[in-house]
Amino acid sequence: MLHDMIENFDGPLPEAPLGLEAQRYVLFPVTYAPDEPIDAILAAAAASPDVAFVLTGRAPEQLKSSAPSNVVFPGFVSQAEFLALLRNAGAVAALTTREDTMQRAGYEALSAGVPLIASSTRVLREYFEDTAVYTDATADGLHTAVTEAFRERARRVEQVSQLKARRQIEQAAALEKLRDWMAR
Repeated sequence: MLHDMIENFDGPLPEAPLGLEAQRYVLFPVTYAPDEPIDAILAAAAASPDVAFVLTGRAPEQLKSSAPSNVVFPGFVSQAEFLALLRNAGAVAALTTREDTMQRAGYEALSAGVPLIASSTRVLREYFEDTAVYTDATADGLHTAVTEAFRERARRVEQVSQLKARRQIEQAAALEKLRDWMAR
């Protein structure tokens, strides 16, 4: 399996955009694809009124009008805005109902050093190990995962940092092997 590069999103922390309070929201990078549990996300938001749920991408108007008031739909944002949303998030969610689907949002959370909430699939568990809070992507499961991610945020940030360092060492070694192979 070829994984995305884990980057370093370092430097001064930008201000949280959209009037959001830093570390008081969950970022959901979504495309509104059939494998994304959007209904469960909205139900979990209704059960979590003290946490903002930020869903990127082009949301259908009907969905936006029926969403709880703590759901924010910024639409498509610039790279700088996305990085500000990502780095200021209390957690990032990488959710799918498909067993063998890797989630770009997971790589982004790792790159930013932000706790991850992920679907409890084999492929996500293998890559993110015990750093993520896993959920079955139901409304109750997601509400519980959000609560846990915020309650254990400091510990999760440390775990993400350790996994990020390990994954970057692995990817550097893999790139070196590839360079050697290409040189031959």
